[in-house]
This record gives sequence, C-alpha cells and structure tokens, in this order.
Amino acid sequence: MISSLSYLSENSKIDRDRITAWLEGVSLHRSSDDLKKIKNAIELIEDAHGKTLLIDGMDRFSALLHTADTINALKLDSETLVSALLSELPQEKKNYNSEVEKKFGDQVLQLINQVAKIREFSSSRLNEEQQNLENYRQLLLDVSNDVRAVLILLAKRLRLMRRLKFVNSDLQRSIAFQTHQIHAPLANLLGIWQIKWELEDLCFRFLRPNDYQGLVRKLDKKRKEREISIDRIVLRLKDLCSLNEVNAEVYGRPKHIFSIWNKMQSKNLSYEMVFDANAARILVNSVTECYQVLSLLHAEWRQIPSEFTDYIAKPKKNGYQSLHTAIYVDQNTPTEIQIRTFTMHEYAERGIASHWRYKENYKKNNDLDRRVDWMRKWLFDQDKKNFMGEDKFINTQFDSKRIFVLTPKGKAINLPKNSTPIDFAYSIHTSIGHRCKGAKVNGKIYPLSKSLSSGDIVEIIIKKNEAPSRDWLNKTDKYVVSSRAKSRIRQWFNRQEFDRFIKVGRDLLDDLAKRNHCDFPDLENLFHNFGFKNTNELLAAIGHGEISGKQIIHQSMQKDFVRNKKINYEKKSKNINAISHEKSSGSVVINGVGNLVTSIAKCCSPLPQDTIIGYITRGRGITVHRHNCHMIKRLDQKNINRLISANWSENQDHSLFAVDLKILVNQRKGLIQDISSVFANLKVNVIRVDSEIDKNIENNNLYASIAIKNVDQLNNLMKKLRQITDVLGVKRQTK
Repeated sequence: MISSLSYLSENSKIDRDRITAWLEGVSLHRSSDDLKKIKNAIELIEDAHGKTLLIDGMDRFSALLHTADTINALKLDSETLVSALLSELPQEKKNYNSEVEKKFGDQVLQLINQVAKIREFSSSRLNEEQQNLENYRQLLLDVSNDVRAVLILLAKRLRLMRRLKFVNSDLQRSIAFQTHQIHAPLANLLGIWQIKWELEDLCFRFLRPNDYQGLVRKLDKKRKEREISIDRIVLRLKDLCSLNEVNAEVYGRPKHIFSIWNKMQSKNLSYEMVFDANAARILVNSVTECYQVLSLLHAEWRQIPSEFTDYIAKPKKNGYQSLHTAIYVDQNTPTEIQIRTFTMHEYAERGIASHWRYKENYKKNNDLDRRVDWMRKWLFDQDKKNFMGEDKFINTQFDSKRIFVLTPKGKAINLPKNSTPIDFAYSIHTSIGHRCKGAKVNGKIYPLSKSLSSGDIVEIIIKKNEAPSRDWLNKTDKYVVSSRAKSRIRQWFNRQEFDRFIKVGRDLLDDLAKRNHCDFPDLENLFHNFGFKNTNELLAAIGHGEISGKQIIHQSMQKDFVRNKKINYEKKSKNINAISHEKSSGSVVINGVGNLVTSIAKCCSPLPQDTIIGYITRGRGITVHRHNCHMIKRLDQKNINRLISANWSENQDHSLFAVDLKILVNQRKGLIQDISSVFANLKVNVIRVDSEIDKNIENNNLYASIAIKNVDQLNNLMKKLRQITDVLGVKRQTK
C-alpha cells in the first residue's frame, strides 16, 4: 500500500520543516535541475492557493503536496510530479498559463490542462448502467492522451478517500460510489495494485459500513495472532528453501479487507473458510525451482487439494503465470501460497499481463486493450529507467482509434475516431439522426462536418420532419464516419426511392391497362411468378425499368387476371377446347365418311401436323387421336376394328388447340418471368401455369397449359424454352 508518506503530516496543515524533509527524500532520485523545478512549483502554489480549504478540511496547498508525494512513491518522472503540484492553479483572478509554460515548459502546461479536463469528467453525475460505466472509464482514458494525467487523477482521489471521514456525511456515499465505479477500476486497468487495493478498502468502508465493521472486528480479533502466524510461516518457508539450497524471496502477502469480503460473497464462504486470509508469496529464479518449492511444501505440510492451480503449465488467457496452493502450516491455520519466478511476478504486478481481465467482467475491446497495454508498458519502462537520464518522457502520448463523448445528461457514447455530430445523432437513435439540423458542442454551435473530440458534450438540434441530406454521404465533405450512420442514411434514401418507384410503376401499369382496355392487373396473383416477395417489390421493379409493364399486362390478359376476382382456369380451358372441338370437322378429314361429328381427344391432344387416327365412339361421333396415343395402343382386338383413317384438312382455319407442357427447371429468382417472356414474344396464349416446388431439392417441375395452332408453333416454343438458363427440359405431356 502506498503510504501517506514518511515526511508529510496526515493532519490538514504541513509545516515548513516537513516540506524540507520531504524534499530531501525526493532529491534522492532526482537531478538538481528537477529538484529546482519542484521547489519553484511549491513556491508558486503556496502563493496561489493561500489558505483555501477543501471539502475534507485540508488546505489545498497541503493536499497538492500529498498528491505529489503519491506520484513520487510511484517512481514517476519529475515532470509528472511538478504537474501534480500545479494541477489546480486558480484561473479566475490570474492566468498562470504563460508563467507555467515559461518556468516549467509546454509539456507541463499540456499535462495540467489534461488533468483539469479529466477531473471535470470524473466528477460528473454517473449513469449506473454497466455499459455506460465501462464507456465512462474508457472516456477518461481517452481524454487523457498522456497516461500521466490519469495517474495524477488517481493520486488526487486516493488523498481524498483517505480523508473521506472528514467530509459531510451526505457526500461520503456519493464520492465512495464514484470512486468504486471509476477510479478503482482505472487503477486496476493500469495495474497500479497498491492504489487499487487501498481505494477498494476505503470505498467498502463507506458503501457497506456494517459489513466493513463486522469483518474488521473479525480481523482485529485475530490480528496479533495472524501477524505472529504469518511471521512464523514466512520464517519456516525461508528455512525450508535455504535448507534445500533454493535462492528465494519470501514475504507475507497482506489480504485486503474488500478482497476477503468479495471472495466470501462470490464463493459463499464464511470468514474461517477463506484460505488466503493468511497468505505468502515465494519468488524464485526459474520454473524448475517453482515446482521444486511446490514439492517441498507438499512434502512438509498437509495440502488442501481443492485450492491447487497450476497457472504455469496452463497460463491464464492474459498470460498470467504462477503456482497457487493452500496448506495447513500449523494444524488449523490454512495459508495460501503463491510460487512464481521473479519475471512472472514483474509481469503480473507491473507488466502488461492485464490482471484486470480476469478480476473483472471483461468484454474484449481492441482499442482499450491497446491503450491499457501501452499505458502499462510506459509504467513498466519508468521502473527500469534512470530518472536522471535523457530518456524520461518518451512515448507518453497515445493515438486512439475511438473517441468517447457525452450526452447533455452525462451518458458516455463510444464512437469511431473523427466522428461528427451526425455520427453522434445516429448513435443515439436513427430518428434523431434523420431529423438533425444542427449541433451544440460544449454549449456552442458546432459545424456538422467537424470532428468531435473525446470528452465533448454534444447536444443535437432537431427539426420536425425526417429529411437527411444527400451531402452527408459525400466522401469529400466527411459529414459521417461511422458505418451505422452511413447505413441509416442510405436506407432512408433507398426507402424514398423505393416509394417513388412504386408510384411510377403503379402509374405506368394504370396507363397501360387503360390503353389496352383491360382492368388493372391483380398483382397479388402475379408477383410470385416474377420472383418477388410482394406487390410493392414488383411495382418498384416496373417503375425502375427492371420489368416491362407490357409484360405484366400481357400476362394478366392471358390468364384473365382481374382485380378482386379469381381466375377461372377451367372455364377458359373449356372455351378453348370448345373452339377446337367445334371446328374440328373442318380441320380433320375422315376417309370414306361424310358429315360426321368429330372431336379432339383430350388424352393426347393432337395438333395439326401430328399423325392422327380416328376412333368411332358409341353415340359421340369420331374422336381424333395421335397415332401413338397410349389409349389407341391399349385397344383390344374387338375395339381395334373401330379405328378409322384420318388426316388434317389442307385448308386449316384459325382453330386453337390445348396442349400441356412439362418444364423441368432449376428454381431461381426471375425464372418465371423469363418463361413468361417467351410465351409473350411468341404470342402463345397461356391457359394456366402450375408449379411443383420442393425447397429440399434443386430441380422442380412447372406445368403449362397453352393454346396453340400446330406442331411447328409448338416445336418453336419448346426450342425457345430450352434456351432459357436453368430450364433443364421441356416435353409435351399426355394424360
């Protein structure tokens, strides 16, 4: 835990002697130039703040020294320490910017401004919705392109939480809740465990005072006993390693109050069942020594098998490695032991192992991962650096691929980098985007095409009707960046175009129907023939020119489709057959027979140019069959004598004859439309079309009943149908 340090008083006032002693401690790891800047910063804030008191009763000057003391304990660079001291300069009466830039440099001034900005956001009213809390944490990280600004923020919050007991009771819970939801997770994200643990314990104290006090009493009751026990355990572990010639560092690992309570809650354990209330850690040089020490422990003391986990053989997803076990060092004292190499420990504690991913509910976020890994790497590098060297401030800036902006009510919104107010509007609601006519950012009118920055507070000015501009999709103007906004705008214009094409298609069909002296087509019975899902899609296709309106009218007239009426296929079929039957006497010549009634057989539907034969019926005259009709082939010896020679008349009239076709197809969108086009182009009357569709198989059958003049016309039709893509076969069908 980071102490409230050494030379500074925990009281509200720090005297000059303590400041001098503190500076002596700071100077041990700072250059003389850095120390001079720190002293100048102290003089400046002492003059600027005077005796201004904060809500916890501490004067601002002393509070800033405590903040700087935490920064020093984190071993951060002098530029960060100076920025922490100067981070609350009052600007009301005097503008200190030019003085700060002159004395301490532009980097310090920028860092101070970033601290001011994220402090403003971190004190905003929070929406307790989990997703918004995650966005809010990311907002604070994103606003602070410099990792050091976040560290200063955390140091300030730690100081406030240490003195929260002096704050008005009405504010205590609010501050503790905000710290628990924002600041402690931020410390966790960055791997600054000392600050995280202390903040969590302090929040626990004020958010759940009864649970806190109850657990503290249990810990206090056995504190002395536990301290003695841990010291004894550490000593025995050291002796065990030394006797077996293992070079190890062993120390007791303090278990924090909130951590103990959280484990009791998550695993439904009593205090006595929390094995790691007593805990120790052993650090060694190699993986081999890790397992050697583990064997020694299990040989020396009784193991608790359920508490053993090997994270070396099978690391956590974030790369964390360690051996975890629990043993009874004394008869009734369960103790958790962690065994790892020094490298593993460094990686887990200060590196980029992202311990937070498995301690919190973690949802993958590539941009956040990059930012946190970069921040942790920077912290890790600071530990390795000589702070009096030349390489102090390299790479403190981060370029994010996302931004986080706020609604007027304080909700954090996650957007792509370079997003505009229009992107923001569509992220709130599609209707807000469609009705956007202007925006205010941070209370001022803001251009719709200008990029937003993390931390901006955005308010959208809306109009009554939805009417996005086509200019918003112009790539050169960059009105929109997010795929969501682009998609919604395109959908709106496509919808408008779709509606317009529907009207154009309807007007076109209406005009064609009037010119052809027919009723408006019954589209409900037509759209599926052309592969569309509904009548509006068919009308839009007509309006757009994808399908000819004449084609629709022609098919409607062929099938006798009329609005609000069903087609009577049978009636039409009878009419055509009646025409062919009535005129068959003039079409067929029966050798040696005079004016005898003849009719066309329905079983084989012969056509002019087919080879035919007559059959003398009882009381119905002569029926004309095709020569190879299956009915003729099945005649017995007794009835075969009733056959009579027949020929087509040379002087054919304009009779039409009904023929059935079977069309084998590969089902696809628009196929019916292609087939209908062939019928229309060859001026073939269609009596009916039926389908035999099975979605589980590729090939399906279509059945068409048509009215045709002769075999030549039929053969030409079948040839054209076979040329259509996905028509696999066409044949004349008999009953």
